[in-house]
Amino acid sequence: MKRKSKETGAVLAIGGWDYIKSNTAASFNKLQDYSVYLHSQYNGTPDYEQALAAAMAIYPKLATSHQKSVDRAYKDARKRAKKLRKQKK
Repeated sequence: MKRKSKETGAVLAIGGWDYIKSNTAASFNKLQDYSVYLHSQYNGTPDYEQALAAAMAIYPKLATSHQKSVDRAYKDARKRAKKLRKQKK
């Protein structure tokens, strides 16, 4: 209940779901995909921590799943790269 009230408060502070949807260029079916997008677009920039904190306020589950999602994406990318190297030989 506490997590839901934090989420609702964050969404309202930003302007509500309608505002978020109308001002968002990207859409994701899974929270994991959103994590990877945030990391790939903002990691290493001054805005990364702010963007991540805002996303975690809206999606509290992101706080516990973000790092795992990013690690998984890197692992999958290494597997694909290894496979491509083998195909080129």
